Amino acid sequence: MGYKELVEALKTEGEEKIRTIRQQAETEVEAIKEKAAKKIEQIRAGHERTQSIAIKDQADAIVLEAAAEVRAIRLRAEKELSDRLYRQALSSLYLLREKRHAEAFDALVKELPHYHWEVIKVNPADVTIAKTLFPSAEIIPDPVITGGLEAMDKDGRIHIINTFEKRIERAWSEILPALIEEIEQGLQVSWNS
Repeated sequence: MGYKELVEALKTEGEEKIRTIRQQAETEVEAIKEKAAKKIEQIRAGHERTQSIAIKDQADAIVLEAAAEVRAIRLRAEKELSDRLYRQALSSLYLLREKRHAEAFDALVKELPHYHWEVIKVNPADVTIAKTLFPSAEIIPDPVITGGLEAMDKDGRIHIINTFEKRIERAWSEILPALIEEIEQGLQVSWNS
């Protein structure tokens, strides 16, 4: 084999080795690219899951906060409505004086336990009837009392309040739900009209 042939054979062999190395390198590059793409996809999927979970957690927190705020607003509105209705009820008690007041006053007096009452507080308009029913007691006119009476001993240790105002106060927790229901029904009727 001559010099030219040797160079040519080495050249051919070198080109073949270079081609083989290049193919191997390209194959390795493709494998690395695929591996990198899979890893990137895994990382992206992990981030998406993490992000999705974070978004869901934030959304849940926002919904819970909004629900709590709605409850607080509703409670304030119900309290305000209750207070307004209570004030309205108290301011309407004078109507009870106009209808069979003597009978109502007598019934409230009869609810008192038998005792030697020494101090009686009543509406100024009821002083005369109170003096008749409790002749030995000190009768104190109290304009805050719409109807009914307060009875006590001299020391105030035994004190019974049987006024219209106190009866409304005691019954308010039972009266209020019916009033609110009636108001809500009235609102529904007016909205549907």
